[in-house]
Amino acid sequence: MESSGARLGYGRFWSTFNQAYWAMIRVAEQELRTLDLTMIQAAVLYWVKTSESPPTPADLSRLLFRRPHTVLDLLGRMEKQGLVKRSRDPKRKNVSRITLTRKGEEAFTRQREVRGIAGILSELTPEEGETTLAALEKLRRKAIEELKSGLSAPYG
Repeated sequence: MESSGARLGYGRFWSTFNQAYWAMIRVAEQELRTLDLTMIQAAVLYWVKTSESPPTPADLSRLLFRRPHTVLDLLGRMEKQGLVKRSRDPKRKNVSRITLTRKGEEAFTRQREVRGIAGILSELTPEEGETTLAALEKLRRKAIEELKSGLSAPYG
C-alpha cells in the first residue's frame, strides 16, 4: 500500500511546508522586531507563561527543541534584559525555575497582540484549521519518536 506521503509527492509536500513555515516565520519576525523581541524569546515567554508551574531550563530545552547550553545562554540574555528571572527550586536546590518579570509579562501581552500570523491563519476555514492542526500534531508526534530513537537529551 502506498503511503500518503508518497501519493502527495514527498518533495512537493516538504518544499511547500517549508516555504509556508519560513514565510510565516518572516512575518512574525518582522512584527516581533517592532517589540524588540526575537522568535525564540517570544517562544520562551509563551512557554513560561502557559506552563502549569515555572519551567526549568531543561523543560524549556525540550519544549523549544534546543540544546541545554543554548537555552541557558538565551535565558541569561533574557535575564539581563529584565524579561525573566531564575529562582532556585525550594525542593531541589540544584534546579532553577524560570518566571516572567513584570517587563516579561508586559512583553508577553504585547506579543500576543501581534496579528500577522492570525491574519494568515484566517485564510483557513475552522474545519481546515482543525484538520491542519490534527495533521501537524500527528507529524510532530512521529518526528519526536524518530528523534527519541536516534538522539539523546534534550529530545528524549
